[in-house]
Amino acid sequence: MEYDEINDRFTCPEGKKLEYIKTREDKTETGFIQESRVYECSECRSCPHKGDCTKAQGNKQIRFNKKLWQLKNVAKGNLTSEKGLEMRGKRAEYLEGIFGQIKWNMDFKRFLLRGLDKVEVEWGLLCFALNIKRMNKKDIEKIKEEAMAKAILLSKNIIKFPNQKIQLDKSWIFWFSGSYFRTPF
Repeated sequence: MEYDEINDRFTCPEGKKLEYIKTREDKTETGFIQESRVYECSECRSCPHKGDCTKAQGNKQIRFNKKLWQLKNVAKGNLTSEKGLEMRGKRAEYLEGIFGQIKWNMDFKRFLLRGLDKVEVEWGLLCFALNIKRMNKKDIEKIKEEAMAKAILLSKNIIKFPNQKIQLDKSWIFWFSGSYFRTPF
């Protein structure tokens, strides 16, 4: 079915118009109230394809949430854009890595609790733990980068003393050996 936004009506495959009748409020399973518009065809009784189109006794009716339709169009535009296609191409490799981390590195093979609410809590804790693990890794990498920068800066000044130990921070010691250095990691 095609929606004509200018005239606010739908057109069925047979070319018949579904006109706006009323607005109704629906409550979703999560308790969210959304407004939907109801459209009805006035000429379904004589249509040869009514059995394929609807199971209703009377005319075909559809409910349409205009805000949701607009948001879906924006999302579809974003996904089919050049940047969206590029990002979707990277999505699979990114997500597979995350699930691999959870399954193998964190040794998570199955949920220990039963019931949707409990499983949601368990999954949230797993994701929380993974995020903390990733933040810790970023912090360590940042500390290494800072220490490398300090070491390079010091190496320019102390290149004359090749086998000297230098204390940069409380936990970082670098040994200079010729023109390159090693970290204790």
